[in-house]
Amino acid sequence: MAKGKNRIAPMGKQKEDTQSLSEKSQLRLQLLTGPDLKISKETETEKDVIELLSGSKIDLKKRAEELRKFLAKSKQRYEKAFTKDFYKQINRLNGWAISEDKTYQKPPIVARFTIEIIYRRFPKDILPALQHLNPYVVFGLRKFKHFQWLNDEGRILLEGYIEEATTMMETCKTWYEFRVKYSQTYNVPFQLNFIDDQINFIK
Repeated sequence: MAKGKNRIAPMGKQKEDTQSLSEKSQLRLQLLTGPDLKISKETETEKDVIELLSGSKIDLKKRAEELRKFLAKSKQRYEKAFTKDFYKQINRLNGWAISEDKTYQKPPIVARFTIEIIYRRFPKDILPALQHLNPYVVFGLRKFKHFQWLNDEGRILLEGYIEEATTMMETCKTWYEFRVKYSQTYNVPFQLNFIDDQINFIK
């Protein structure tokens, strides 16, 4: 067969791909409805449940209630949420210079750290909903802050997560040590890297 010519996948594989795509589409539709999902009280209970091709079921009413518990009905006015100490500790543990300049720009990777150690502690549907409500305007830049879409209850959780992360960082000597302890304490996913010899992990 000549190079560059597309091969036709076996029928079984095509069927699996179609099922996978269909299931993902259903999940995406359910997530993107977010806090605005409306379910009629007249709807029969069994119709509030979607059964996926895999056989698993999603209770739309329950998911919608979970989202409404922490998400605001509309974007909230900006009020500072993350403390200076939170970022100061991230800088210290990573060996970065700590600047007192008000115009100091955080390294882009700090945004990823914030997602991993703070927003992933919310119930699993909250982060995807926030990412939908607050999409990128250009790559790596969002128009608003995720926490502007949290309601009062969500804000209380956020502030608690920030305080717990900051307190634990203060007890650690390296970023790696913090991530391991934080992951073990709060069940936050973290891929351990045993190869990087530049990391000095102190138990």
